[in-house]
This record gives sequence, structure tokens and C-alpha cells, in this order.
Amino acid sequence: EKDGTFIWGVNFLKEDVARIVKELEAQGFKTSKDSFTISLPTEYFSTETMQKLDRILESKGALIKKALNADRTVALREIETVDFPWFDRVLDADEARIYTEFVSKLCRMAKEQKRVLERETVTDNEKYSFRCFLLRLGYIGDEYKEARKMLLKHLRGSSSHRYSKEEAHENA
Repeated sequence: EKDGTFIWGVNFLKEDVARIVKELEAQGFKTSKDSFTISLPTEYFSTETMQKLDRILESKGALIKKALNADRTVALREIETVDFPWFDRVLDADEARIYTEFVSKLCRMAKEQKRVLERETVTDNEKYSFRCFLLRLGYIGDEYKEARKMLLKHLRGSSSHRYSKEEAHENA
């Protein structure tokens, strides 16, 4: 980038990145705090799509933040991109791939939904609620098994049952 920022994708090997960073530091460049930002082109986002995305992030933000172990859940509209600077750490290749796919599916939902409620999701079973949300995003089938597992691992509760057996009997 013009400001000296070095950006690399998920296809770069860690060893190559480390070597390049070391060479740049030897030339006097300084490294800043590690982070991972997902960026998508602004052409994809109409004003209405951005508003719906903001509403989704408002309603599901706490669950998304916890599920992805993210530092924040905001969407920043820049001139050429919409940025999702959610991570103040470098992700491993699997995390980067799965979290990038998640953001892409989230944006597709914002574009295709007719309306989105801004009400924050309050739940006593985070895993079940987020699993239902993942299914709405299209995480259905064996091909998404690994992604669902990673996206649910930081959440409390059961992903298969909304209520425990005791709670189910009480609610019946």
C-alpha cells in the first residue's frame, strides 16, 4: 500500500511472511500490531445492504464476537472496500478461511434479506441460537461440518437442543 502497509492473503506461507517482515525490518521499517481485517469491494454494498448489515451486526454482534473470538464486530465503509477489522491478532489459515467465508455469507444475507430486525439476540443457549443462525446463512451439510464446529467452539450450551431435558419437561 502507499502508506507502507504490507498486506498478504491466506495463501502466503507463514515462513515467507516472516522472511519478508525480517528483511523489511532490516531496511528500517517497523512492524505494527498484528491484526486481521476482512475486506470486500464496495460495489457489492448498496446503502440499503449496508443498513441491513449494520442491523444484523447489531442484533447478532455479541454472539458473533464470542463465536469468532473477535475483538469487535463493525463494518467500516471505506472508498473502495467495506472492512471488517474484527481481529487484533493473526489468524491461522483455517480460521482465516472460515471467518472470511462467514463474513461473505453474512454480507450475502444482508443483500438478500427483505428486512432485518435490529433487536439484539438474547439467549440462554448460545450454541443452539448461533447454530440456527448458521443454518440461515447456508451452513448446511457435511461440507460445512468443520466450519460449524469452529464457529461454535467458543459458545456455551448445546448445539442440538435448545433446552436441556429438565428445561424441556418444565416448559411442556
